[in-house]
Amino acid sequence: MMKKSFLTALFIGSLLSAHAQQSMLELESGKHKIYHSIAEGLVEPDQVIILNLRQTELTYLPDEVGQFKNLRFINVMKNGMTGLSEQLYTLEALREINARENKIPVLSKRCARLKQLVFLDLSRNAIAYLPKKIKGLEKLQMLNVSENKLTALPAQVGKLRSVRTLNVDKNQLEALPASLAGTQSLEHFSAAYNRLHAVDGLFKNAHVISINLQNNALAALPDVSGARNLESLLLAFNQLTTLPESLCTLDKLETLVVSYNPLTQLPAGLDKLTGLKTFIAIETKLPESEKERAKRLLPKGCDVRFE
Repeated sequence: MMKKSFLTALFIGSLLSAHAQQSMLELESGKHKIYHSIAEGLVEPDQVIILNLRQTELTYLPDEVGQFKNLRFINVMKNGMTGLSEQLYTLEALREINARENKIPVLSKRCARLKQLVFLDLSRNAIAYLPKKIKGLEKLQMLNVSENKLTALPAQVGKLRSVRTLNVDKNQLEALPASLAGTQSLEHFSAAYNRLHAVDGLFKNAHVISINLQNNALAALPDVSGARNLESLLLAFNQLTTLPESLCTLDKLETLVVSYNPLTQLPAGLDKLTGLKTFIAIETKLPESEKERAKRLLPKGCDVRFE
């Protein structure tokens, strides 16, 4: 039973990750010819809309890419590249960059020139910081920088005016910028497997729908009432001993996972969580009296699991 509950929690967490990987290229690939090499594209550079260089043993994206002035989608994932040509940032028609699983150490500050960019996947690279100029990506909806070497996020990340999905899983973050409170388009945020102990601004965001903070170092949560549209909150594998009473003001919350925390007490107003459908709290220090109270107060039909 314990294993089943834990796998359920992981499955819920994977939903956000799957959403973060959704690519516009999947919707567009049937409409345009796909070019599979720089050389092929240079035969008719103005016709190149989609360039798929996935797993082509590139070590560096060459400057010739700058000749593809109409390029909208580029996939260079799984190449082991140590850098991207600065010419890439002159391609102002670009809407999607997938550079996942390389060895790229930095995102150029010239990225701000890509005013049409909607999708940017730089996960599984070696990026140690994001440039302040990233705020210039005015149409960016999905940013995935998971599995890098980030120790902090610049405040300018909170100024990404169109971002809907932000994934910073598996970095070395200890705190989140307060500016996340003002990201009016943010819906899905994931920062699992970091070292977070401070997340205040995030819960002041009235637009966020799902938050994944599993596997961090959180000993306490701030007032969370500002996240009034929150539907999914994943907090497993932290150091929480209590949950704030403000949690019970989140009447749209449907999923709450607090497993593998040293919880000894639950909020008094559990009966106010009228929309809750799933509550998973396995491997905690909750006494039987608290477990029974939760079962009694949470909505009828809510899947309540303690083991």
